[in-house]
Amino acid sequence: MKLPYNISAGTLSGILFVAGGLSFFVAATIGEQAAFYAVGVVFIVIGLAHVKRARASAADSGSK
Repeated sequence: MKLPYNISAGTLSGILFVAGGLSFFVAATIGEQAAFYAVGVVFIVIGLAHVKRARASAADSGSK
């Protein structure tokens, strides 16, 4: 499957993890559940790691 805007699958999954983390922040705010903030932070960190790894992988494969 070809992704739009030349986004790799790793980058897309990272972006979706960050979006999921932000939705946990919204849920925590609306439901006044402090535990959801921690889950949101974890999702954002995982998402940023995915994006970083995908960009590093693309840079490595592009330099060969």
